[in-house]
This record gives sequence, structure tokens and C-alpha cells, in this order.
Amino acid sequence: MLTRNNNLQGNYVPSSCRWLPRKCSVFVWRLGLNKLATMDSLMKRNIVRGNQNCVFCLEAEETSVHLFTSCNLSSTVWSLVSLWCKIPFIWAFSVKDLLESHDFIGLSGKKKDMVQGIIRIGCWSIWKARNEVRFNNKNVKLEDIIRR
Repeated sequence: MLTRNNNLQGNYVPSSCRWLPRKCSVFVWRLGLNKLATMDSLMKRNIVRGNQNCVFCLEAEETSVHLFTSCNLSSTVWSLVSLWCKIPFIWAFSVKDLLESHDFIGLSGKKKDMVQGIIRIGCWSIWKARNEVRFNNKNVKLEDIIRR
């Protein structure tokens, strides 16, 4: 059976956010479908390149779930977003939880839409920072991610 955000294969398909740049929307769509080129997904395709651990914490395998929800860096990002938006702390145990968290914080209208966009831009910023570290050997700090 299809639910609001599932397709025929049972994959999660995030709802659209009209005011985000198209490249960010495509990124969120791929994130929701678990189609990002994280190290675990590359390893499943026999495309292995270097260290498989998260580039931020070096403590766990880099998966979408770890990178966006359970890594200490991403948890800090969501804590700061929560404070800045004056919303309850964002608790996410999956990518779907994170991308739908705006639906469960008691907001409506434009503020709800803005929080949805901020969370998605936060994901985009984490991904861009990850790529800077992984492919350009740059040191990225929390402040760099928040400023994006």
C-alpha cells in the first residue's frame, strides 16, 4: 500500500520544498531514497576509495544515517538549528525522521515551511562539508557548516 511519501517499491520519497534551489531539492530527493554516494553505498557497488569511516568523527562507517543523524557533528548542527529556530530539539533516528521533523514540532504555515527548508539546507551543508574533507583534504569546522 502506498503512503503519502512512499513509492511503489516502498522507498521514502521526500515531499518537495518549492523555495529551495533545484540542486538542493535533487540532493534531498536522493538522500531520501538512500541514493547518495556515501562510503557504504560505494562499497556495496565495489567502488572502494580510501577510509570507510565518517570523515567528521572517524568513529563509525559512513552511511547516510550516520552522517546526517548520529554523527556528533550533525547532532550539534541540529541542536544549533533548533536553538536558532526556537523549536524543540530535533531528534532523528533515520533520514526520514530528519526530513519529516518539521511536521512534528507544532508549527504550521510559513514557519513550518521555513524550518523544512532550513533542515534540508543543513543536510546540503553537511554533505558539501563532507565532500570538502573527503575529496579536497580540507579541514572543515562546525562554524563552516553553519555559515553555509
